[in-house]
Amino acid sequence: MTGDRAKTIETMRKRYLVEYRRIYRKNDRIAFFEEISEMAAAASVAFWKSFADAMSAWLRKDLEAALAFSEDAIALDPECAYSWNGKGNVLQSQNRYAGALAAYDKAIALDPEYAHPWINKGNVLKRQKCYDEALAAYDTAIALGPEYARPWINKGTVLLKQKRYEEALAAYEQASVLDPEYSHPWNCKGNALQSLKRHEEALAAYDKAIELEPEYADPWNGKGNVLQRQGRYEESAVAIEKARTLTKNQLISSRTNGDVQSTS
Repeated sequence: MTGDRAKTIETMRKRYLVEYRRIYRKNDRIAFFEEISEMAAAASVAFWKSFADAMSAWLRKDLEAALAFSEDAIALDPECAYSWNGKGNVLQSQNRYAGALAAYDKAIALDPEYAHPWINKGNVLKRQKCYDEALAAYDTAIALGPEYARPWINKGTVLLKQKRYEEALAAYEQASVLDPEYSHPWNCKGNALQSLKRHEEALAAYDKAIELEPEYADPWNGKGNVLQRQGRYEESAVAIEKARTLTKNQLISSRTNGDVQSTS
């Protein structure tokens, strides 16, 4: 392997593990993987191109293509954990939970220090309402990647479902400390505070989420619910209508951009 090619591969690996975790908008993530794919093609690194193409297709919800690219990546390098984790993501999106868990477990076996499949395994277990197992998976991810906000958010969501509101709030607060510019933990903080009937604090959290991402519908909806509970009906109606408009616009944009799952 030439020095330039080896350097390119290491750059792609680091970008995937370090930079990708701080990209949250779908279109930005697609652009990220398209860039990785171009780098891989230029360096003749077929595995990374297949992996990046798989993740681009997955984000576009072209799940059949994503699965095919994932299988190509695995065939090219069956000992690489990244493609097994990616395959698990595709299978999870197809609601094929047993297969997704098997793929994540394979990724974990290949690279026990890799936090991502633990997060994703927790997500499957959460969907299956195996909440204690999901919490254990998130805690493992936190131990492996203590700087990651995502497992703290997902842990908080499980705790919220278990009505462990104070613990959920603490998890969301940790996520917002780790990534203060990310709107999602602020929205989740609002949800926990609303469950605790700490309405003014909930409104402040929703407003922070809106400040960070004005086009994010969920905090507008949460804010509307709190205002309604406070009897501030006109303000509530404005916030809820804003949430509906944003949700409708996102659906229209998704259809216009072809962002629908392939059924062919």
